[in-house]
Amino acid sequence: MIDFSTSNRFVDMSPILIGASNTKKYKCVDSSGQSFFLKAEEVKNPQSFQLFCDMINGLPPFIAPQLIEHGFCNEGAYVLHEWIDGDILQNTFANMGKNVQYKFGLLAADILKKIHRCKPIIGKDAHKDSWGDRYSNIAIRTAYDFISSPNRFYGDNKYLIWLKNSKKLFKERNVSDVFCHFDFSPRNIMVNNDGELRVVDFGSLDKSRRQGGDPYIDFKCIRHGVEHPHFYSGFINGYFGTSPPPIFWRFISLYISLIIFKALNTSVKSKKWSSVKLRVDRAKRYLMTIPEDNSFIPTWYIPPLSQEL
Repeated sequence: MIDFSTSNRFVDMSPILIGASNTKKYKCVDSSGQSFFLKAEEVKNPQSFQLFCDMINGLPPFIAPQLIEHGFCNEGAYVLHEWIDGDILQNTFANMGKNVQYKFGLLAADILKKIHRCKPIIGKDAHKDSWGDRYSNIAIRTAYDFISSPNRFYGDNKYLIWLKNSKKLFKERNVSDVFCHFDFSPRNIMVNNDGELRVVDFGSLDKSRRQGGDPYIDFKCIRHGVEHPHFYSGFINGYFGTSPPPIFWRFISLYISLIIFKALNTSVKSKKWSSVKLRVDRAKRYLMTIPEDNSFIPTWYIPPLSQEL
């Protein structure tokens, strides 16, 4: 078992203070000056950790930073990746024109399509019920938890209707498991100095459950579309090759409702009132982008033939 802090493997290990608190991340530099990304965390089962490594190695080339090695260290299991010289894609939007943002959306869509073609990872503790049954049950529980909370707000009934109608919605579309990232967004995409994209943060190193589900779940990031409409419109149009089917927008409304209300319920239970206010404000802001015509298509969305570039 390696102890990187006392070994001579690296001449410098700088902590990266972002992401989950139970995960340790470092930028490491060896004696030749080469940089690497090191991630370490405790895992319950070595076989589940091997599933994670097999998952990363099974991705198509140039999707994620290359996995150089993996094993166990004093901080748990670890993975060592190539270091990407560049920046988080989301941080670069301020310096991009609308046309460039749209093109990066197309690039992100192409990557996501390749990810969705990979075989899902099914761990030993994976849920046995179907995706639709599991998520509709979660949606209904989340709705009822919120109803009993003290933080109702104007317009929240629309979200609650979307959540309560989840069982009916899943009956309208047969959802087959595909390999999913589950947090695909510009904050988990690196852009290197050559303008190439690499996806990072595929979740916990312990793949005891499931890395598969409804491909639409990887579009929940579009709740931020009002902030960068050209990127997110390019992302959607590039994935579908045209405007998405109407049912896509209904599922996105469901998934976004679920994210918003689960986070809101958690903040209320932990009495983090500043977080509650922030989440309510975000919920209201997203709701303002949804028209009253029951199309579920947000007002910021730019169809393929009307790109306002």
